[in-house]
Amino acid sequence: MDPLFEKLNSVNTMMDAEHELVSLGEAAVGRLETLLDGTSRNQWGIPYRDLGLPLHCALEIALRLGPIVKPLEPYIAAELPGSETAARALGALGALLPSSVEALALALEADIFVASEAARVLVQ
Repeated sequence: MDPLFEKLNSVNTMMDAEHELVSLGEAAVGRLETLLDGTSRNQWGIPYRDLGLPLHCALEIALRLGPIVKPLEPYIAAELPGSETAARALGALGALLPSSVEALALALEADIFVASEAARVLVQ
């Protein structure tokens, strides 16, 4: 159980937890990876990523950290085409892996919000 990820799971505390993780800078990468890859779990053994809100928050944090989270690019791209925030976070990374570009191209067929973000990132 991770106390910061527990905070990410509540709308009342998620912003504080996001700020705390962003303030960690590069040290946040390893923690975020455990959330994104599903190894970090709550007290009932449920991966935080499966709870919804922590995954969304992790993508928002990745967006704010930008190129620092480049090692997490495959995890972020895996959230496409279902996440507009994932597209935005990929755009914040700078140069992308070919697999991420492909995921963004496929996301052009997603809902209008994801597709428009994917298009913006591809043009960028």
